[in-house]
Amino acid sequence: MKKLIVLFGLLLSLHSMADAETLRITIPHPYYVNQPRSINQVMLLDNGLAALQMRLDIINRAEKNVEVEYFIYKADKSGKLITLALQDAARRGVKVRILVDKAINLAELTKWHSREFLKLGIELKYYNDVPFILPMSAQFRDHRKLISVDDKEAITGGRNIGDDYFHMSEEFNFNDRDVYVKGPIVAAMRESFDQYFYHKITTPTDELKTPKKPGEKYLRKYNETIDFLNETEESVAVRARVEELARPILNASKLHICPDATFATDAPGLRSDLPLKKEKLKKFRFLREAIFDRIRNTSKSLIVSSPYMINNHATLDLMEETISRGVDVRIYTNSLASTDALYMVANTYLKIMLWSQFGVKTWLHNGKPYLNDVIFDQKAATAKWGSHDKTQIYESETFSEVMIGSYNIDNRSYHFNTELAFFCRGSDEFTKEVKDSVVSRSEQGFLFMPDGTATNKAGEKVNVYGAPKKQVILMKALALPSWLIRYFL
Repeated sequence: MKKLIVLFGLLLSLHSMADAETLRITIPHPYYVNQPRSINQVMLLDNGLAALQMRLDIINRAEKNVEVEYFIYKADKSGKLITLALQDAARRGVKVRILVDKAINLAELTKWHSREFLKLGIELKYYNDVPFILPMSAQFRDHRKLISVDDKEAITGGRNIGDDYFHMSEEFNFNDRDVYVKGPIVAAMRESFDQYFYHKITTPTDELKTPKKPGEKYLRKYNETIDFLNETEESVAVRARVEELARPILNASKLHICPDATFATDAPGLRSDLPLKKEKLKKFRFLREAIFDRIRNTSKSLIVSSPYMINNHATLDLMEETISRGVDVRIYTNSLASTDALYMVANTYLKIMLWSQFGVKTWLHNGKPYLNDVIFDQKAATAKWGSHDKTQIYESETFSEVMIGSYNIDNRSYHFNTELAFFCRGSDEFTKEVKDSVVSRSEQGFLFMPDGTATNKAGEKVNVYGAPKKQVILMKALALPSWLIRYFL
C-alpha cells in the first residue's frame, strides 16, 4: 500500500509538471514565466504600514528604473508619500513610469499631475481611457498591482495605492496581502509592464495648457496639485509615523528562498462592444488558466481568500469537481459586516449555503481589524474593516504552492479585468507563514454552517450577517437586482 501511495504521488507530480510545461508552451512570454530551481526570494507583507514602508524602501533604493502600475492610485496621505519618493528617484536620474487604470471617477492622478511629472521626466499613462458611451468596452479594466525596481525587486498582491490599503483610513480599511519578490523573475514582471505601457490601449494623459488669464477654478486646482507634489509638515510627520510603526515589523519579517517561482498575468488590449466568445477570451485571459490548472492538480487541500465570491458556471463546476476528489476546501471572504460592495456580498449570500452543503468551509470576515495588528492611529483602528487579499494555497502529498495576486473570484476577474499573480512552490516555511495568516484571520470571523446559521471559532452561534437588521433588509432588497447583473460583478 505504501508503495502504491508513493507511486500515486509520483504520477500526480509528473502530471502537474506536464501541465506546467503545457502552460509554458501555450502562454507566451512574459505572460507566463516559470523559474524552477530559482534563487528568487520572497517576503510576506501582511501589515498595511509595513507594505507601504517597503514600497518606499525599494523606490529609495532605485538606481535605474521604477515601474508603477495600479488600478487605483489615490491622492491621499499614502499616495503622497509614494509620489514624493518617485519624484526624488526621478531627480536622481531614475527612469520612472506610472500606469493607472482610467476607470471613471477612480483616476485621481490627472493631467495636472502629469504636467508636473513631465518636468522631472516621469511618464504617466492611462489604461483604456474609453468614454462611457461605449459601455461594454468601458468594462475592460487594468486591475493589476505592481511596483518593480531595477529588474531586482518588486511588490505585487492585492493592495492599490491609498490610505485604506495601508491601515491609515479613518472611514474604511482593508486587510490585504502583498508579496515582496527579489530575484531574476522581477525582470519578467517588468517586461509584462512594458507590454502594457506601450500597448495602443494605453494612452498619455491629455495635454494641459496654461491659460493666458488663469481663473479661480484653474488656480485652485493648480495649487491643490502643487501641494500634493511637494513636501509639507504633514507629509514629514506621516512618513515618520509610518516608519516608526513599520520598521520593527519589516525587521522581524523573514526572507524565504522560493525554489520554484512563477509569474503569470493576462495580456493587455482586450476590448469589445459585443459579447465575447470564449475562444477570444482565451487569447487574453491567461492567469485564470494558470489558477485553474493548479486547482485541478491539488489533491489534499485548497484555501482561497478573496474579498468577493461570485461563482460562474466554470468556477462552480471546478469547485464541485475539486470537492468530489476529496480535497478539503476552505474559503475566506467578506460578510455583510465587512464588505465595501453591498451588491457583491448579496450575490455571495445567495450561494453560500450551497457551497456549505457541498462541504466547503466558508469563513466570513467580521468587519474588525485583526487582533494585535499595528494600525496608523486610533481613528483608523475604529473604522470599518474588510478583507481585500487575493490568496490561494494548493496542497498535495508531494508539493505545496502559494499564490498571491490581484485575481478575485468574480466575473470581473474572469471576463473583464486584466490580473496578475506570483506563485511560489517548494518553500514549506513560506507556505506555512501564509497559511497561518489566512487561517488566523478567518477564524477571527465566523463559519457559515450548512443549515444557514453561523458559529465563531469557539462553536458559539453568531449573527450570520454580522450586521444590523436595516443593513440586512437593504442587502436582501438588492439580491435580485445584483443577481441579474452578476455577469458584470
